[in-house]
Amino acid sequence: MNERVTAKTETNLRTVTSSKDDATIVHLLKNGEFAVRTGINKASGWSSLEYNGKTVYAITSYLLTEAEFNAASSEQTSTEN
Repeated sequence: MNERVTAKTETNLRTVTSSKDDATIVHLLKNGEFAVRTGINKASGWSSLEYNGKTVYAITSYLLTEAEFNAASSEQTSTEN
């Protein structure tokens, strides 16, 4: 699996699959900023990502694939016209 993903709005990228310690946050991924998803752990609900050459983790439900992002962007553009 190597798919580009972005945040639905924004989500923390972490060094571990736990949201208990803010010290594990390495970046706030914003909508429109992309990382590469390298795996999904469905049991834990976390995705592993490649960001700036490092492996990081984000909650899967907070992410959109590039295709989902593009569809939402084009839908928003058509409603604005």
